[in-house]
Amino acid sequence: MGVTCTTTPISPFRPLCPSYFNLSRSCPCFASRAASSRPFSVALHRFWGEIPLRVIDAMQRRDEKRMVASRIYTPPGFEVTTIPCDGTRALWKQKSIELFKQKREYDCSPYSFKYEKMDINAIRIQDKPKSPKQLISRDVGRLIDNKRPNGLSSKDILKEDVLNNESFMQRMKNEKQFQSKELGHTGTGSTDKAQTNGRPHKPGIHERLTNIYERVLVVDNASMAREVVSKLTNQYRHLIHACDTEVAKIEVKDETPIDHGEITCFSIYSGPEADFGNGKSCIWVDVLDGGGRDLLHEFAPFFESPGIKKHCEVTDVYKLDVAITLDLCIYLLSAKTWTLTFERHRLFPFPCKVSIGVDYVKQSSLVWHNYSFDNHVIENYGISVSGFHADTMHMARLWDSSRRINGGYSLEALTGDQKVMRGAEPCYKELIGKVSMKNIFGKQKVKKDGSEGKLTTIAPVEELQREAREPWICYSALDAISTLQLYKSLESQLSKMPWNMDGKPVLKKSMFDFYLEYWQPFGEILVRMETEGMLVDRAYLAVMEKVAKAEQEVAASRFRNWASRYCPDAKYMNVGSDTQLRQLLFGGICNSKDPLVTLPEVKTFKVPNVDKVIEEGKKTPTKFRDIKLCSIRVDLPVETYTASGWPSVSGDALKTLARKISSEYVVNDAAGSQLDDVVFDDSETMTDEDLESKELSVVENENESGHVGNLRRFQTPEEGIEACHAISSLCELCSIDSLISNFILPLQCIGGIESSNLSGKSGRVHCSLNINTETGRLSARRPNLQNQPALEKDRYKIRQAFIAAPGNSLIVADYGQLELRVLAHLANCKSMLDAFKAGGDFHSRTAVNMYPHIREAIEKKRVLLEWYPQPGEDKPPVPLLKDAFASERRKAKMLNFSIAYGKTPVGLSRDWKVSVAEAKETVNLWYKERKEVLKWQQARKKEARDDGRVHTLLGRARVFPSLTDASSSLRGHVERAAINTPVQGSAADVAMCAMLEISKNNRLKELGWKLLLQVHDEVILEGPTESAEVAKAIVVDCMSKPFGGKNFLKVDLAVDAKFAQNWYSAK
Repeated sequence: MGVTCTTTPISPFRPLCPSYFNLSRSCPCFASRAASSRPFSVALHRFWGEIPLRVIDAMQRRDEKRMVASRIYTPPGFEVTTIPCDGTRALWKQKSIELFKQKREYDCSPYSFKYEKMDINAIRIQDKPKSPKQLISRDVGRLIDNKRPNGLSSKDILKEDVLNNESFMQRMKNEKQFQSKELGHTGTGSTDKAQTNGRPHKPGIHERLTNIYERVLVVDNASMAREVVSKLTNQYRHLIHACDTEVAKIEVKDETPIDHGEITCFSIYSGPEADFGNGKSCIWVDVLDGGGRDLLHEFAPFFESPGIKKHCEVTDVYKLDVAITLDLCIYLLSAKTWTLTFERHRLFPFPCKVSIGVDYVKQSSLVWHNYSFDNHVIENYGISVSGFHADTMHMARLWDSSRRINGGYSLEALTGDQKVMRGAEPCYKELIGKVSMKNIFGKQKVKKDGSEGKLTTIAPVEELQREAREPWICYSALDAISTLQLYKSLESQLSKMPWNMDGKPVLKKSMFDFYLEYWQPFGEILVRMETEGMLVDRAYLAVMEKVAKAEQEVAASRFRNWASRYCPDAKYMNVGSDTQLRQLLFGGICNSKDPLVTLPEVKTFKVPNVDKVIEEGKKTPTKFRDIKLCSIRVDLPVETYTASGWPSVSGDALKTLARKISSEYVVNDAAGSQLDDVVFDDSETMTDEDLESKELSVVENENESGHVGNLRRFQTPEEGIEACHAISSLCELCSIDSLISNFILPLQCIGGIESSNLSGKSGRVHCSLNINTETGRLSARRPNLQNQPALEKDRYKIRQAFIAAPGNSLIVADYGQLELRVLAHLANCKSMLDAFKAGGDFHSRTAVNMYPHIREAIEKKRVLLEWYPQPGEDKPPVPLLKDAFASERRKAKMLNFSIAYGKTPVGLSRDWKVSVAEAKETVNLWYKERKEVLKWQQARKKEARDDGRVHTLLGRARVFPSLTDASSSLRGHVERAAINTPVQGSAADVAMCAMLEISKNNRLKELGWKLLLQVHDEVILEGPTESAEVAKAIVVDCMSKPFGGKNFLKVDLAVDAKFAQNWYSAK
């Protein structure tokens, strides 16, 4: 067995240890048996006596960054041997075999081929050579310390011996010529050095793919699969393996990969140092036909085994900052933990305890691009994927979160970007970047006349794999190759980015360490949550669908009836058509961009002939009929326009037009009570009496709120009120339609099939959770379960359809005012910190600080800030602030959130319908008691201008474009984002850490509770009802102390949690 042991230089040891090998000689871990008679030395040698120590360094050429020679420090009794390896794997292997035969030594380099245990009883480290032409110890140490599992990455090289060896240099020249053919030094987007007629020749896609095919091992039978798996799990288990699947029979944009899709093939790339026979470095496995499923299961040992784990733990007074690294390319004696105890030593003047634990397993790290998808399709075959090391999509988002709208995070976009790939090591011809299927297999669609059209079509995956086998193998293998090279590049670049937590640098840590500590386990959690999914009560949704469609028809009829008073044909119009609505409401208006263009007063439209009207001259009704829509001839105000210059008729524009009488305002408690007592076999609809009573309540509220400006545009106030109600019906119609199309219908089974495209065979809905927002907040799709309507707007109680399995309950826990608490911490605002410490209604306390008359009312006890009823008390003795000064509190609440998100007085003036000066005055009232917030915001704006980025609590960065020549609108957007990102992104950091704490809690695991969903500041778990109370307390504790069981924020994190049988009841 061979072990590589290295030490990391740190500042406390540098005066004693000018180089790595000096440190090795001085450190008690590496002292010889005769160096000391202290008790710890005896114990130390009992441990190391079984492990022959071999320290290896390898020399690289500066220009080519590849290994040219190695120097091996052997166990006692052996000399130092230098092996010229000439850069080729074959020669390296030959030299290694000769070394083993001659001296019973084993090569532990990345190109090693065999490892066996050696019977050595003592250990001695060779002293550093005295000659200046020998190895420089500092470079040796750096090279060893920086060695990666997939090869050497040090920028420093050692060439003293090489430069003085003429024969060796001549071999290097010959090797360089050979390498230009064999390896090539091309990067993404670069051209080959081959010459054609004196001009550089850039190979095409197919030519480059052919080069890849020569290095791909095609696995299509069980015996070959077992041989490959044996190498992956033994000889090459220390390498990082990039994996990719190709899947057929799935609509990626519409269907969840859970219980959908069939794998046709998959590829594994372990780097150029892996050799699976005849120089084949990439594996491509065909599982399309025949015994494909059985062949896939042959790779179960590879996919299911976790990675090698290492840990070094130091206790007592100080931490021992000496890293003892076990090289992964060796066989370990056994799966056990050694514990060494040292007494006082001149190098370590304190007692310390070092525990080196090694869990011996046969699988190492797997790297994916979009791990979630590949994980799910593999697990569809009953194989549980483990050993997850990195998702290059998440790594790219951590490196630059702005690519979501500027380049994207697809494998093709990332590997085709030289800026992204500049961190990749010198590479082989495989580094050509991911190539899309369209570029390789796309064909122009043939028109009826035989000519080629503009539309490009691609044959089904299974057809391509059968009929274009060689290009398809190259295309599939290139995905895995590109993924590994992208990982190396992003690892290198993230490792150079310093990690600052809460504004302070994390010692000796980079953003790659951040990824491994936070985003890597978080990515695994998200995949597990997607797999669990949420159970949906489809019978309840079916009832809600009937209720919603009935109310939708009532709202549409109400608007049509009103519109037909002005335009008779309006009763046949399509109320969902923007063109028809615009013609009805704004016919005759001029275009805002071209005043010479106007909407016609009357326009003809074709609509479905639902009434079966027989037109003049026809014997039977036609499918469609013509209607004429004319303007209502009322000069309605226009506040927003479309990009083409016409008045907008969107939902927001209609709400403004109706003077804020929105669908939520129209549908009063009567509708809510109707849904409270809904019976599954009796779907009630709204009666005329219900509508009349709601009309009266709306009129009263209309007059109270003072929104009567537009009523005067009509001949009588009654006509104006009817118009407001009619347009509000349109808003209601849009709201209902959104709930039906986004939730009620998609969450039900479609067409009576066993499962829909959004759910699996179990009937649970599996949405896709992604870290793809610029602030770092999660997003969800297929379906977007995060986009639930607010409780006060959830008229059909959609959340009630999400239920727990029989015998289980749901725990719903959410943070209280998390983003405002984060802002208070970041800005260190005394007023906000005091308000949160006092507790109670934060927005009411903000209003007290803003308005002197409210403060006076509180002091004179005319109103109460809060009221906590005692037994027997039904109402407070005096009005509450939120009731007596509702308008002021509403403004305070809006300001609390608007200022946290960087909203300006200009935006607030539009929201409040007041002048900019009035809005600015109100904003100044807010800042009066919170000057620290203003100072912090100004600092973030300056940081965005000077550094082009801002950071969250845990150190994630959001990158902004340069503002040197930016427009005023772009500058304003960046400044608002610079204020918003640290607040919203830090809140996302807190929620992520809380989920990590919950997922790591062993007690929750024992009780059987699992995370299902995160909705920004809210998490949902499912587990046995019998332990719900205990689990709820644990969840609250994890969320209130999310940072490793602590809370380092200056403000407490308030958490509210409930458990029930459905999501709605647990809110």
